[in-house]
Amino acid sequence: IMNKKDYLILDFESDDLDTNTLSPIQFGALIVDGSKLEIVPNSEFYSWSRPDNIDNPNYYLNHKDTIDFHCRNYGCSSDEFINKLKKAPIEKTVFENFLNFVSQYHNRQSGQTAFSAPIFVGFNSYSFDFPILDRLCQKYKKVGKDDKQSLYSPRDSMDILKIITLWFDPLEDITSYK
Repeated sequence: IMNKKDYLILDFESDDLDTNTLSPIQFGALIVDGSKLEIVPNSEFYSWSRPDNIDNPNYYLNHKDTIDFHCRNYGCSSDEFINKLKKAPIEKTVFENFLNFVSQYHNRQSGQTAFSAPIFVGFNSYSFDFPILDRLCQKYKKVGKDDKQSLYSPRDSMDILKIITLWFDPLEDITSYK
């Protein structure tokens, strides 16, 4: 009998596209029951996150393209958007809250490891979300003896973009995976 594991659907929004230097500005996650394939009621995690470098006078100029993209999506000015970021909880607090959220959904409550964690899932996650998460784990010392992230099992993670590509790539009428 296999252990029942839930799926943690993860998405970050950021202030840049470079996963080595960006700051996550929104954390979003929800849990899907691994047996029923239904969203677990009240299992959402969502938070804005204040970038460490938000007070740099050149912050907007350094992140202009991405900030402008978010402003178009939210229908606000760059000043309004940056003020929202300045009022958000600091990254460390949001990450700690995220860790607490994840710990609720391990398939065992004592002796939690990366292998008892839910299966992490995202869209374009291997190229974007997981490198951000790995960097946050390094930054806030959520690493194992091998100095690699210990929050989730890379073996038990999925990038839905890889699956969608296999399904839809042969179809000529699909012009975007968005």
